[in-house]
Amino acid sequence: MPVNFAALEEFLVAASESFPRKNLELSRRNREDGNAAFCAGNHDLALLLYSEALRYAPAQEDHADHAQAAPENEFAAAAANRSATLYHVGTM
Repeated sequence: MPVNFAALEEFLVAASESFPRKNLELSRRNREDGNAAFCAGNHDLALLLYSEALRYAPAQEDHADHAQAAPENEFAAAAANRSATLYHVGTM
């Protein structure tokens, strides 16, 4: 059976539009909320929020699209916070 490349491309484009887009502000908000959850002793919520911060953190090449400084630092900060939380709860 031959592959219908036009239908496949249409499917992939539609699927990619449903994935979350990188969003520096949302990433920062999740990380900051994770910090508050960690300080309150809610480590499960902190892990979830840090993971979401990583999910939305822009890649390095997206830096020119943002007026704010160094989005790669946002990714690194969220990763470090999640790592510290995992270490703190002893799951590493």
